[in-house]
Amino acid sequence: MKHLISDIIRFPNGCQPVRFVACFMSMLMRAEGMPPCTKTHQALYELYMAVSGFGFIPPDEGLTDAEWNQENNVRLRAFDWYIGYTFDYAGWDAEELIFQNGEREADFTKIKASIDRGIPVLALFGRVYQWVLLTGYDDEGCLYGLDGSQAGWDVPAAAPAGYDENGVFIMPDWHGKGGHAFILGEKKARTVTLRDVFHRGNRIMEYFNIRRM
Repeated sequence: MKHLISDIIRFPNGCQPVRFVACFMSMLMRAEGMPPCTKTHQALYELYMAVSGFGFIPPDEGLTDAEWNQENNVRLRAFDWYIGYTFDYAGWDAEELIFQNGEREADFTKIKASIDRGIPVLALFGRVYQWVLLTGYDDEGCLYGLDGSQAGWDVPAAAPAGYDENGVFIMPDWHGKGGHAFILGEKKARTVTLRDVFHRGNRIMEYFNIRRM
């Protein structure tokens, strides 16, 4: 039997090239109980472009969207733990899963528990920064989710086995692909302010400009 979360904002909505931010917004809106409104998703996307740091990265016209996402996820990760910083601003704890041999059942149990309480799971596969959102599972241990390919993004390099009639990806071999997942935990007080975001943004611009010289 298949278990899927409904009423999740699909992505990208309009011009949303940064996979991490778009996936994060759909997850956060569902966790916060926000109505599935594309205008709200876009407004939050613009805010979290700054929060995550991607909005401060200088443009590079020589890269495709896929190349830009991969290169700048790597560079931003070298600058700091941007994923944790984004969760801190949002005010949520999160648990990171690293898919390794021998831990499939434990990882599946945690992903399943999150989906059962109505919160999708942020993930990537193949150790490539092509973020997706896990939105369902079945009793055989297969995972289902959204990867944006139905709305303009390329199919991730760690491609699923296929898509169902609603455009949800099907991935029975998810654990063998390697990767990471982030499961929302408990709501917490924010530890990052907008002032912090813009101070960090200045440092990001300096860091990226120096690396391109």
